[in-house]
Amino acid sequence: DSVVVTNLGPGMSRDVILEEFIPVGLIVLQAPENCTSVGNNFTCRLGNMTVGEQQTLRFEFRVDSNASIGIIENRVTVFSTITPDPELCN
Repeated sequence: DSVVVTNLGPGMSRDVILEEFIPVGLIVLQAPENCTSVGNNFTCRLGNMTVGEQQTLRFEFRVDSNASIGIIENRVTVFSTITPDPELCN
């Protein structure tokens, strides 16, 4: 699973953070070094990002043998603790 974070502007974003909740049924085998976890919640500090800058974070998972059959949905949230995004659709 790769997550690509892009600063679409209009300005620099400071102290960018990605939060990812790993759903039940997935076992994390590998996570980026700039990420910490508490249970199934991962927090990744991306630092400052200039307009147009991209960062790719790669997670590696295995499906638990006891997981239910069906779709496993994984969601992430990206935000800045210092620079609010005036473009809510970003």
